[in-house]
Amino acid sequence: MELILTKNDPTQTILLDSAGMPAYKVDTPWTHSRMTTTITHHHPSPEHHHHKGGEDEDDYLNWEEIARIEWHPLRPSDFVVDGKKTKSKEMLKKERAFLKTRTRVFVGKDRQSYRWVVPCMKMGHLKIARFNHPSWGILSQQRKAYLEIHPPGMHMVDEIVSTFVYVEKRLRDGDR
Repeated sequence: MELILTKNDPTQTILLDSAGMPAYKVDTPWTHSRMTTTITHHHPSPEHHHHKGGEDEDDYLNWEEIARIEWHPLRPSDFVVDGKKTKSKEMLKKERAFLKTRTRVFVGKDRQSYRWVVPCMKMGHLKIARFNHPSWGILSQQRKAYLEIHPPGMHMVDEIVSTFVYVEKRLRDGDR
């Protein structure tokens, strides 16, 4: 499965499925006091297949919140999943390698341990997901950024998307 990012910003994008339909929305309203990212998953309404375009996607899709990330600049951020708040340092633990943090480990709802080893997510040596940066078309065909989810990860797509948003934002903010 490929989820294509409409914008090259993991905190402000829509992830489209292979048919070009919105699958996930990541929204981070800009405020002076607090930054919160809301990650929602779509559930098509009965009118979904009649959509002709030009309408606001919220008019024909039902969105369900799967996670919220409350970002804090001076302390660990908070994840809110299923109404339960967890500190990011408890949910996605850092693994250090030679003073650089390139790995985050978390335990999924299936009680298995998973690792984001940027840009891949693995369970042991089995690759579950991979983030592919955009190609600008200079040496290869132009392509938007996309999150590739392999068959072993299909049971946990919501978890992959929400942890990806956190890990990629932290990486872009310089938390290596």
